[in-house]
Amino acid sequence: MQGQVYYIIGDIHGQYDRLLRRLKSVGLVFPGNDINFTNGKLIFLGDLVDRGPDSRKVVELVKKLHEAGVAEVILGNHEFNFMGYLTKKDKKSFLRRHTRKNTRQHRATIKSYKGHSNQLKEHLAWFRTLPLYFENEHLRAVHACWDLEWIDWLIGKHPTGFMDEKFFRNSFEFNKKSFWCIERLLKGPELNLLGGESVIDSNGNQRTGIRYKWWQKNEGKSLKEVSTKWNSGWRNQAFSFDMVQKDLAYTKKEKPLFIGHYNFTHQPKFNNKNFACLDCSDKEGNRVLVYRHEVGKKLSAKHLIY
Repeated sequence: MQGQVYYIIGDIHGQYDRLLRRLKSVGLVFPGNDINFTNGKLIFLGDLVDRGPDSRKVVELVKKLHEAGVAEVILGNHEFNFMGYLTKKDKKSFLRRHTRKNTRQHRATIKSYKGHSNQLKEHLAWFRTLPLYFENEHLRAVHACWDLEWIDWLIGKHPTGFMDEKFFRNSFEFNKKSFWCIERLLKGPELNLLGGESVIDSNGNQRTGIRYKWWQKNEGKSLKEVSTKWNSGWRNQAFSFDMVQKDLAYTKKEKPLFIGHYNFTHQPKFNNKNFACLDCSDKEGNRVLVYRHEVGKKLSAKHLIY
């Protein structure tokens, strides 16, 4: 329907006050305990939790918007990781290991739920109902990567997503297809460095692969141009298709696609006027970006709401 409006919200990561300001700026009002929003439809791209101080309040608000029917919400990798961190694998271990790195990632979220154990259980159960992607006749949304092969597999094998207990548990097993589906849709592909090289990422972790701009045509570009977050200490070299499993470039003929996940500095990324990555932050790490999308209009930075 030409003229219909969607407000797409990028990664929030526990920043409740910023989220509330953004929502009020696009016309959301809270008369009493009710919710009133008639300007369009909200779509949240996942990663509601971690890093910021108010993950519990963020989830509480977004869940309320979802249940009121004014918002669509898809799962992010941080919600997925958080569920695994708190879900028992057996008597001695959890689906996501309690390593120092993983504990550090979820520390702020766990702190935000202190004294709210019942609400934590309620929110974890809600996460399990969230889809891994969204698509209608107007647009598409996924947290990290639109890979049609894995989306078709998901539709055929596990149409209910995480409501399927087997799928959820298999998502933490390296040799299972559910694991690779999550890796692609929620965490995105990485290019593998050739010759056994490794790099240290922005969180101090050693990696043999780096996140890259899978949505664009990368042939003829350097790794610096292809990488989503370049470190000046890395060795720049030519991109090669030997570094990736397959070409995932999002073509001009496809529906508008919105993703989050990649945390660009200062500005989101657009491509071919039908693709936008809305996860970006300033030098203090603050974020929460809203994009006003009117059906039929090409994607452009002029429709961003900071």
